[in-house]
Amino acid sequence: MAIYLKQFSTHAEYDAYINGSDAILPNVSICTTEGDVHYNPSTPPTPVETRLVAKYNVEDTEYETTLYYDTDNFSAMEIDGVEQQNVTTGYTFSTTGEHTVKYTLTDPTSIGDNTFQNCTGLTSIDIPNSVTSIGSQTFYDCYSLSSITIPDSVTSIGDSAFYSCKSLTSVTIPNSVTSIGDDTFSDCSGLTSVIIGSGVTSIGRLAFGWCYSLTSINIPNSVTSIGEGAFYGCNSLTSITIPDSVTSIDYAAFCGCPLDDETKNKILAIGEYAFECSL
Repeated sequence: MAIYLKQFSTHAEYDAYINGSDAILPNVSICTTEGDVHYNPSTPPTPVETRLVAKYNVEDTEYETTLYYDTDNFSAMEIDGVEQQNVTTGYTFSTTGEHTVKYTLTDPTSIGDNTFQNCTGLTSIDIPNSVTSIGSQTFYDCYSLSSITIPDSVTSIGDSAFYSCKSLTSVTIPNSVTSIGDDTFSDCSGLTSVIIGSGVTSIGRLAFGWCYSLTSINIPNSVTSIGEGAFYGCNSLTSITIPDSVTSIDYAAFCGCPLDDETKNKILAIGEYAFECSL
């Protein structure tokens, strides 16, 4: 918000407009005798969100879903705009259709291990930008999960975090993430689009195993190693970019991937057993 002050020989350090001029003086010390000074902070703070928002699709009013697996992860929740008290992990929605649940994280920097494991009614999740880590098996077998945004604040994603999220069609791994763990997106059979951020240096064991719908992927030149069976069974994967930064490709990393001969030869020059198919 703009702030207007009448200034009399006063010192300030801000971006400023002086006396109605269009000229901006960024990050300077200003001393004026008199005049209207329009101040704008040079780096306004980015608001930090700590509420996690999840949507559930309920087809049967008798259907009970697991709102969360680890109750230590949340201090409060709101269901369809109503604050809840003493809700157990099992909860029966009273009406069919889509329901919105907002959680207040006990630790705003982390979504812990197994938090939403087997939440079969979970369809989308909005992770707040306070979160820096997503635990192991956090969304394990959430097979209705079709939409998720991983914010730039996240630096680590645990093993099997999205294992068997079969309805997930696209995912963007931000530049802030440094590694993709074991089985992270394994058995995400509906996954067609993956963008790997430029901060990732390693792709773990079976990270994208059995992602049958994945047709192409670009490995950024930050990656140095591709783990055992990383793309095992990705039988629609016809295009992949392997940068020169990759120095290690483990056993069966590309088992069943119908890649062109030029790409295969490049991969085999780095990992001679990359196309083996017995894990």
